[in-house]
Amino acid sequence: MVIEVFYNIFFSIIELLRLSFILSIPMLACAIVIKAIASRLMKRYEIGFAKASMFSTYLVVLVLIIVLYSFPLYLGYLESPLTQQPKPLHFQFTLIEFLAELPSLALKLLLKALAFTLLIMPLEFVAIFAFETIKNKLTAPKTFSVFAGVFVSAIVTVLITLIVFPFAVTGLVYFLYFT
Repeated sequence: MVIEVFYNIFFSIIELLRLSFILSIPMLACAIVIKAIASRLMKRYEIGFAKASMFSTYLVVLVLIIVLYSFPLYLGYLESPLTQQPKPLHFQFTLIEFLAELPSLALKLLLKALAFTLLIMPLEFVAIFAFETIKNKLTAPKTFSVFAGVFVSAIVTVLITLIVFPFAVTGLVYFLYFT
């Protein structure tokens, strides 16, 4: 009986690390892009690290939200020629209707990107703190320190999502697509 508890704890920790590793790979790609944009902003406009980091995170999140928001619409638009069905009503619009709705859609996506950026920034600061700590304490290569910082941030993200706010994933999906 006691051994079952230890097995559950051991495999839960293994699963947490596995899920965090899987999550850290796209996070690392985003972090590399954000770091490149932030360093260029700091050199060109001579702004501080926090402002450059916030703005570059906002740009990356905005691009991701535009892609995530438009991908289902694109798939639905392509479906009608394949199924020989007429297009749904929300795809039967004229250019005037599209141009009339475009400003409200753009404002909605800009505000959603700002909200997601504000949610991501504390996790980004956790990654930066872990990166700086690992870089100073260990004599590890910079790429290892960056990945370790992102991995620590992924662990924090998974723990917050699964333990503290288990309803957050469905709430964020609802916020992205239906508000």
